[in-house]
Amino acid sequence: MTPELWLSRLPRLDGAAAVAACLLVMAAAVAVRVFFPLAGPFISFYPAVLFCSLAGGWRLGAIALAVGLATSLFFFAPPLLTTTNVLSWLSFAVFSAFIVTAIDIQQRTLARSQRITEDLRRQQRFTDQLISTAAALTYIYDLEAEQNVFISPQCRSMLGYEPDAFAAMGSRMMVELLHPDDAPRVSERFQAMLDQPDVAPPDLEYRMRRKDGSWVWLLSSDRVLERKADGKPRKILGTATDISARKRFEEQLLTSEERFRGIFENAPIGISISDINGNFLQCNPAYERILGYSLEELRNAPFATVVHPDDRPANLAEVKRLVAQEVPFFEISNRSVHKSGRSVWVHKFVLLLRDRLGTPVNIVALVTDMTERKRQEEQIRLLVREVNHRSKNLLAVVQSVARQTAAYGEPADFAQRFSERLQGLSASHDLLVSDAWMGISLRELVLAQLAPFKELVGWRIAVSGPPLRINAAAAQNIGMAIHELCANAGRFGALSNAEGQVKVAWRVEEGPEGPRLDMDWQEEGGPPVTPPQRQGLGGIILTRLIAQSLEAEAKLDFAPHGLHWTLTAPLDKVQDPPAAAAV
Repeated sequence: MTPELWLSRLPRLDGAAAVAACLLVMAAAVAVRVFFPLAGPFISFYPAVLFCSLAGGWRLGAIALAVGLATSLFFFAPPLLTTTNVLSWLSFAVFSAFIVTAIDIQQRTLARSQRITEDLRRQQRFTDQLISTAAALTYIYDLEAEQNVFISPQCRSMLGYEPDAFAAMGSRMMVELLHPDDAPRVSERFQAMLDQPDVAPPDLEYRMRRKDGSWVWLLSSDRVLERKADGKPRKILGTATDISARKRFEEQLLTSEERFRGIFENAPIGISISDINGNFLQCNPAYERILGYSLEELRNAPFATVVHPDDRPANLAEVKRLVAQEVPFFEISNRSVHKSGRSVWVHKFVLLLRDRLGTPVNIVALVTDMTERKRQEEQIRLLVREVNHRSKNLLAVVQSVARQTAAYGEPADFAQRFSERLQGLSASHDLLVSDAWMGISLRELVLAQLAPFKELVGWRIAVSGPPLRINAAAAQNIGMAIHELCANAGRFGALSNAEGQVKVAWRVEEGPEGPRLDMDWQEEGGPPVTPPQRQGLGGIILTRLIAQSLEAEAKLDFAPHGLHWTLTAPLDKVQDPPAAAAV
């Protein structure tokens, strides 16, 4: 047994108990010295000094030494005062003083050692508790042995293995547990630490197979713990944190972001994201197409710069209300300025984006291009006005035809003649409607009125003339004239027998006052023509009515060999500018 261990096992008394015990021992030593004079100080007082030093410390030991020295002086009277006794007394004094000092030093050293040991134990317990309760798994990897020489208890919860079983795998762990896609990176990491031991490697993410077969994502941070004589790493201290939940969240976030990006990039409507002050931060391709600007051209520019100046106040007022959270969103239609300078009609649905605390951070606008719709709406309004106008004109023409038919015809023939004239008017109207009242081909108009005799066209009826589009007013009047000529030819003229012929021709000529339209209707081979005794409605339509409507000159010649009708009208009264293209 070592002196330190022997001393550590001796009972140590404190306070009054130590003093009392030491006084008893010293009293016993004095008694021994008195009753046994021949017993020297070593025999009588040394045990007391030793006991008092061990039990009560150096102070009681010194007191016991002083009592022993003082008591021994009484026994130095002759005949006991001998050289031997003096040497014995001096030896006792020196040796006992040494013992008291040595025991005190030893006890102080032992106490300090015990404190250090206790501190180490407390530190070890704290370290063990810290390692065992930490979220991260702690390990020490021996690069030479290629195995873990220490694994913290988190190995059970993270990987499902007992620490000893996991460490016993040795180098097999790299092959059996590491994900095949991550194993090369882990090996490269250890190799980099060997090649550059003074460079701290970055944290590494990798997958490891749990005991139940599932994969867990770990984030490792490694540092050199122990080096060899040449400075190369021998052991590595590392921590591994389970980041599987974060990885799942990142994957979900990535999927969500990809889904949002797909919607954002491929949405048919424009989407813009601005900061709370209205400065552009992001916009999708549809928004770029609507305005013609790229994202880089719009970035950090105020949204008001692309709003038509006349519509900006209303937009800014709505945005102000939105940012003040007076309204959750707003809708507005306004004109925006395209990069080319033209106006673009858009419909916007604008709302706020807030952060987790509910603070507004962004303004999102969903923008639909309404330019084509606005154009169509305007066209519809124009068409409605045009239809109303045309309808009124048509009703006026029908009323005029009815009055004139009733005034200039026989009452018995009114219904038939009125119906025929309406059919002729309807034929012209159908052509105008099919071309959206934008004018019709003169040839189509003539052929439509000749429909009752269509089998004779190209045989007994000749139609010739250059391609020419005429406006709606000219179509109605010329159509009515051709209808009257056809009806007359079928009843009394060239088309009333089997030999008669009709020639319809027109041409555009240059006159003193500008281009004009010359049109002829010539009949031949029919019954002899006799002028009517009185002018009927047909004659009025062929002369007076068409002349007034087109500011033209119209003539009707009742020659015996065949009826001849001519029309000369200014071209600008027949066509809408610019002149229509050929049909």
